[in-house]
Amino acid sequence: MKFRQLSFIVLICFVINLILGGIGYAVDEGQSQKNEDTKKVLKHVFFIILEGVSSKDLRSAYTPNISGIAASGIQGSAIGVLPETTEAFLVALLKGHMPEVNTGNAIRNDQLAVGSLPALLDSSGRSSVFIDDGRKSFDALFRGLKRYRVKEQINIKEIDQAVVDLAIDKFSQKHPFFMGLILPGTELTRKSRDSTTKKTMVALNRADEQVGKLLRELRSQGLFENSLIVITGSATYNDAGQGDWTIENNMLPLIMTGPGLKTGIQAPPARIIDVAPTVALLVGVYLNPHPDGLVLWNFLLAGEGFTEANLMKKRLTELSSAHIDSITEIYRLNHEKASINIAKEKINKEKREVEDKINRKQEEVNRLRFKLNAFKMTGIMFLLVVGVGYIVEYYILRRKFLMF
Repeated sequence: MKFRQLSFIVLICFVINLILGGIGYAVDEGQSQKNEDTKKVLKHVFFIILEGVSSKDLRSAYTPNISGIAASGIQGSAIGVLPETTEAFLVALLKGHMPEVNTGNAIRNDQLAVGSLPALLDSSGRSSVFIDDGRKSFDALFRGLKRYRVKEQINIKEIDQAVVDLAIDKFSQKHPFFMGLILPGTELTRKSRDSTTKKTMVALNRADEQVGKLLRELRSQGLFENSLIVITGSATYNDAGQGDWTIENNMLPLIMTGPGLKTGIQAPPARIIDVAPTVALLVGVYLNPHPDGLVLWNFLLAGEGFTEANLMKKRLTELSSAHIDSITEIYRLNHEKASINIAKEKINKEKREVEDKINRKQEEVNRLRFKLNAFKMTGIMFLLVVGVGYIVEYYILRRKFLMF
């Protein structure tokens, strides 16, 4: 009897041990997987810019490769900048600053040479390169940075392919830490004479195919999991003659994936100037001067001392501060507007007073002119009367004294 009870107790202990052991193994396995995801080494950074593409465009087109990256990483949208030019967009994207402009919305020549993310990576010994279509308007913007250009006279339908082929070639040769690609095919198609919405969407599909080619190359080299990839667009609707500025046209796609980032999430809207501070944090560089953008803490993977709650708290704290700053700026602008209106009213009042004085002076001048003309007419009449009198007197005296 005692033997049966002892056997039953041993059996129960064995079952409990199996259950607890299984739970412990599952926890350890989950923690191991989490640590493995967290410790992926970041080896390369890619910025892929689809020129002239808004979030609305991306939703309307067939882009399986970009959609696949978005589904596996972070998909969201970001408000762009003014003026709506690619140059201004690049300044905001790579420096985290609102672009500084001179008269006529001309970007300063040294915008990316100092303080941009690729420039700082270069200075820290991690090479950076840009691949684009070779337009001259980029010459001043990229001065001081490594840049490769595709050959001239390339068909619009093949321009994105040429950029990606050159990027793959240079990456295979040099393996730079940072690579920026500007794909202009969609924008060039939109600006062409025979442009239609369908042709623009087809051009965007061609750009998607080239993005897929680059991603396949990274996978073939075993570097995809170690690459931080940012895909976005630059809205240039006004420059393309698409009408008035609207917030919808200036909302840009923002897709990010790579080590240190969350996976499979739909992110709330951000700003394009928030990208550089976020990537700078992940690659370990400090943007100087301090950027206008904020770190997208809600994009980051928890770990390394940060819990999910801490990340969200930091994001909410910074957004609250930014909101207060925005309200303060609105108040300041309203105060300046009121001051300008007061000054304008004062100037208008002085202008009216000056106009009244001018009118009074003009009336006085007119009266004096009338008097002067009257005096002139009186003088002329007097001279005429005197002249006629002299003539009459002459004839009378001649007849009286000369008898003829």
